[in-house]
Amino acid sequence: MKAIIVLAVLFVALSAQAVTIVPNSTRMNDDDVTVFFTLTDGGISYEWHGDFAKGLNINDQLEAQKDKIHLLILKRQYRGAEPVNAEGETDLESMKRWVTDGAENVKIHRLDGEDVEVTESISKAEWKSTHPGLSVEDRLTALESK
Repeated sequence: MKAIIVLAVLFVALSAQAVTIVPNSTRMNDDDVTVFFTLTDGGISYEWHGDFAKGLNINDQLEAQKDKIHLLILKRQYRGAEPVNAEGETDLESMKRWVTDGAENVKIHRLDGEDVEVTESISKAEWKSTHPGLSVEDRLTALESK
């Protein structure tokens, strides 16, 4: 019984950490299809969109580009971020570490013959949905008020 509880707690913890991406709707264009999707990371949802070639499996395309999309979202929220990649890190891993470490750029300036480390804090910008209509939070609020 204890093993089942431990596994359940572990599953919930891992699920909360999992990044998911799901399509919400599409719009057909002349040359491609615009996909409106939601990327969720740690319980925070980001609504965004992207254009994909017609005839491709949208779920497969979103999953294949999930890390790239996630990185682009973080870069839009932390404009001016300059994370430094540690050996073996992907750009997304570096960006997430940079955010966790305090979202500060570190620059070395030469002053009177000495190197001086200067840090610059980068503020997180509010994410704005690109979906037509209400955001997920607004839709949930509207449903809860009924």
